[in-house]
Amino acid sequence: MKTINFYILFLSVLLLVGCSKEEQDIINPDEEESEEIIDTRYYVAPVARGAGDGSSETDAADFLAANFWNEIRKQLLSESVEVQFVDGEYQRAYLEHGLVFERIGHPENKLVLKGGNNVLFPLKEGERTKSYIIDFRGAQNIEIDGFHFTGNGSINYVVRFTRIADKSLPTKNIVLKNSSFIDMKGIVYGASGCSYEETSHITYQNVTFKRIGVASSAHMIYNAYGTSHIYIFDCHFEDCMGDYVRYRAGSDYGIVKNCVFLKSSNDFTGNMFIAWPQFNSRPPVGDEYFTSNHVIVDNEFTNATYNTTTNALAFYHSGFSPPEWDYLLTRDEGRILQSGTTLQKKQLLRDNFGIDTDKIRMHGNSFSSRITRQFAMSIRVNYGAASKGWVGDGDITATIGTQSEPFDWEP
Repeated sequence: MKTINFYILFLSVLLLVGCSKEEQDIINPDEEESEEIIDTRYYVAPVARGAGDGSSETDAADFLAANFWNEIRKQLLSESVEVQFVDGEYQRAYLEHGLVFERIGHPENKLVLKGGNNVLFPLKEGERTKSYIIDFRGAQNIEIDGFHFTGNGSINYVVRFTRIADKSLPTKNIVLKNSSFIDMKGIVYGASGCSYEETSHITYQNVTFKRIGVASSAHMIYNAYGTSHIYIFDCHFEDCMGDYVRYRAGSDYGIVKNCVFLKSSNDFTGNMFIAWPQFNSRPPVGDEYFTSNHVIVDNEFTNATYNTTTNALAFYHSGFSPPEWDYLLTRDEGRILQSGTTLQKKQLLRDNFGIDTDKIRMHGNSFSSRITRQFAMSIRVNYGAASKGWVGDGDITATIGTQSEPFDWEP
C-alpha cells in the first residue's frame, strides 16, 4: 500500500510540473483566489446596544451616530473597513433623519456596508415627504450589500448618489448589490438615482425593484445632469409609475445588462423600460443634450398585460431645441423618422440630435409581442416652444448597432 501511495504522489508531482498555471488551478480546484481582505469590522444597530462602540454585535453603535462615522472616515485613510448592520428595522432613517455618507472613502481602502436578508428600512405612511433615506456625497470606493427598503411613506429618493455642495470631491466607484426596493408607492422621483457630472462609476448589481412610485415622475433608477458610467447588471424591474430606468440630460456611458423588465399590472402607468429624455423647458433654447454611448445587452423586456406598450426603449425630447441642434422636426424630417430608410434615419439622428447610433450596442435582448417599437425617437412640443411641423414617434431600432463585441470603454 505504501508503494502504491508513493507512485500516486510521484505521478501527481510530475503532472503539476508539466502543467501551466491555468491547468494547475483546474487540478487543484480548492485553491481559490483569496477574497479582498477587510482589516477591521464594526457593527451598527437600529439603536445603540451595550457599550455602543461598535466593537461587537452586542455593543453595536447607533447607525445614525455622527461620531461613529467620523471615526470610520479617519480609519479608512489607513485600512479597509466593514460595517455590519445587524438584523432589524432601521426606520429612524425615515422618521428622524437620513443616513448621509459625505466626504468619506479612500481610493485604495474600501468601505463595505454589509446588510442581510433581515436588514430593513421601512417607510411609514402619513409622514411628511423626506428627501432621502441614504445619501452619498463626495464618497468613493464603497460597497453596499444586502439593504432592503419597503413601505409607502412619501420620499423623493430612497438611495441617492450625488455631488457634494462645493463640488470638491467626486462621488464614484460605488456598488449597490443584493438589495431590494419593493412596494414603495410613495416615491416621488426615484427609488435610487445618480446626479451631476461629478458622479460616475456607480454599479447596481442583483437589485430588485417592484411596484414603485406615486405618479409618472417616479422611476426605479433616475440618472441625470451629466452623470456617467452608471452600470446596471442582473437586476429585476417590475411595475413602475414612470420610466423604469432613466438617463437624462447628458448622462452618458451607461450599461444595462442581463436584467428583467416586466410590466405585469396596468395599475402602474410606466411604459418605457429605458428612456433617455431631455426636458428643455427654459426658453429661448434648450440646455439638455442627448448622448450616444449606451449598451443594452442580454435583457428581457416583457409586457404581460393586455394593453400594448408603444416604446420599450426611447430617446425622448420635449420643449426647445439647444442652439447647436434641431431637436424639433419639420414635417419632412418627421416623415424620414417614421418611414425613411435606415441610412436616412441614422443621418437624421446624427445631424439633428448629435446621436451616433454606431456608438450604441444593443445585442441579445428579447421583447414580448405586446411591444410595438423596441427603440424609438419621440418628439413633443411643450413649454411654449414653437412647432416646426411635426410631433410623434419613429422606430429607430434598425439604426442601432448590434455587435456582440463590447466597446473599449465597457468594464
